[in-house]
Amino acid sequence: MKNNKISNLKRSYNFSVLPFELLKISYRKISNKISTLYWKCAGVRMGEGSVIERNFNTNCPRKIVLGSNCLISKGVTITTEDPFNENIIMIEDKVQINNNVKIDVTGGLKIGRDSLISSNTFIFTHSHGLDPRTLPKPIHLNIGESVWIGERVIILQSVNNIGYKSIVGAGTTLSKDVLQRNIAVSSANRTLIRND
Repeated sequence: MKNNKISNLKRSYNFSVLPFELLKISYRKISNKISTLYWKCAGVRMGEGSVIERNFNTNCPRKIVLGSNCLISKGVTITTEDPFNENIIMIEDKVQINNNVKIDVTGGLKIGRDSLISSNTFIFTHSHGLDPRTLPKPIHLNIGESVWIGERVIILQSVNNIGYKSIVGAGTTLSKDVLQRNIAVSSANRTLIRND
């Protein structure tokens, strides 16, 4: 497998650039291992084989529980507006959260095993009602197993459940629950939910 990667690099790059590309790959691997170790020491509980890539950001590391073989990609931010409440984010085994996803865990969040959250997605778990200066009202969200959330999705605080093996299409603003094995997509300013 390693020889395949190197031969692919040789075909893709001029030979003089190849050593720099190999250094870049090594740098990424080492920096991701350092990042994972740092966040583990900061209080993130994680299972074996899980990776938190560089440029991850959180104000609540002790509220994050990762299962085994999870990937949190670079640029992901997990925050809470109430660091003193008991709500946590529980991420089960083999979950992948891609680049630049923003997750609010004020109301608590559970992500089921084998789920994928694509890049640039926003997830909200609290509401301020009509006054942004009021204290946040926590609202729990459950994302089932084997769920695929497409790129640039916005999941609003009115959503409590996204069911098993559901798909949320790219660019969707989700404002209501999705039953298991359903597909939710936005079209002409409304969300369409259909059975598979």
